[in-house]
Amino acid sequence: KDKKESIDGFVYHSPSRIEDKDDAEIDKLRRLEFRGTLDSNDDMFLDVKELRNYLNPKGNIFVQNEARHMMHEADANKDKVLSLEEVKASYLNFQHHEDNPVIQALHDEF
Repeated sequence: KDKKESIDGFVYHSPSRIEDKDDAEIDKLRRLEFRGTLDSNDDMFLDVKELRNYLNPKGNIFVQNEARHMMHEADANKDKVLSLEEVKASYLNFQHHEDNPVIQALHDEF
């Protein structure tokens, strides 16, 4: 209604997998992202302009988030370091990440 998103609303995520259900690390990273990158006027809310900047696939924030997501998915042992074996095992994910329907829809929209 007010066209603003709170930090709690931004941090909330529906689990995509069972083990993500209570992933405190994801919540922590999203809070840091909100405060450090997205909330440019420090009012603890994201307004329409800030959300557009976040979702714009031609902008740095979207590209960085897309890269982080692909690397997280490839990091099989979740040690936050990609080994050569993990990169080789996930090379199709890196080559064809634009096949993701959400990413494709955003690219088409902008």
